[in-house]
Formats: sequence, C-alpha cells, structure tokens
Amino acid sequence: MKWGETIGMGHLARLEKIATLRPARRLLLFSGTGFMPQLEEAARRSAGRIQLIGLDRLYESD
Repeated sequence: MKWGETIGMGHLARLEKIATLRPARRLLLFSGTGFMPQLEEAARRSAGRIQLIGLDRLYESD
C-alpha cells in the first residue's frame, strides 16, 4: 500500500485478515489522501477498534 492511495474497505479486510494471525486491540490505517466513506462509517461503528490516521490527525497540535 502506498501513502498516496485513498484507503478503502479492501485495505481494512487485508488488515483484519492479518489481525486474525496476531490478535490486535486496534487496527490503525494511515493515509495521506483520505479514506473512502464506507471505511469512515466502519470506523465510526467500530467503537474505537478501527482508527483512521490522516494528515490532519497525524500533524494535530495540542
């Protein structure tokens, strides 16, 4: 996967498959260009298990 790709459900499916081999509490997906709406909705419904990290969140200042 490349930083410049828009991340979608296929990326999540691949990460979930990997997570079955090594269980994870959270799944983190990073993107420099954004996320597909279906993935954003899945993240909202996941109760924090799926975290989407875009440029805005990566470079967030307190």
